[in-house]
Amino acid sequence: MAKYLQFLVLVVTSLCVTAFDNEEVLLRLGNNEKDVKELRQENAQLKKENRYMRQLIGRLSAKIDIISNLATEKVTEEDLENTPASTNSRNEIHSNVNTKRLMSSSLPDYLAFAASLNTTISHVAAHQVIKYNDIITNEGNGYDATQGIFIAPERGLYLISVTLWESMNDLQRIGLDLVLNGKKVISIFADGAGTNDSAMTQTLPLVLQQGDRVWVRTHDKYAGFTLYGTAEWNMNSFSGVLLTYI
Repeated sequence: MAKYLQFLVLVVTSLCVTAFDNEEVLLRLGNNEKDVKELRQENAQLKKENRYMRQLIGRLSAKIDIISNLATEKVTEEDLENTPASTNSRNEIHSNVNTKRLMSSSLPDYLAFAASLNTTISHVAAHQVIKYNDIITNEGNGYDATQGIFIAPERGLYLISVTLWESMNDLQRIGLDLVLNGKKVISIFADGAGTNDSAMTQTLPLVLQQGDRVWVRTHDKYAGFTLYGTAEWNMNSFSGVLLTYI
């Protein structure tokens, strides 16, 4: 009987220990589930912070690029004066300036002008500025019809063209000069004294600095002659277009 009672005590004790162990396991499981939940919350917060940091890095990188471009342009303006035209560094400088300027909202996307003479000018003076008063286009507002002068808004490579026409009915000869900052670049000539109308066009590329002035004037040998103009035909014209910023 005593042995039986001892056996019962051992069984009850074992059951109590097992129950205690199970309770401890359940408690630990509950804590683990709580820890897992907290870890998931922390992970979600870290993901959110990670997305924010990526966005912040992206914005900082964009600002760094802008600052780098501005610094490049500052160096460029100095290097352009001292770097040989044949070197690769000059081409890279030009490319950087073009990129910067094309991205700048302060510069126009297009620079172009075209104007014609719609009235006849009788008895022109030597070196008289021809004021092409009928504006066809003036993108960038570089051409001033009141003075007959194109002023380059920005440094760049421009294509400039002058067309001169004389009618045989007027029996006139006339010569004109294309002028850059007061210096003759080219001359053109038309002779209406023959049996046919006479016309000539000169078109050439010019590198213009910002503020350079380009105009057309009469050749000094043709003072007193007449330059034909009409609103109907627009035969005599002056035009230009920016090919690229440099």
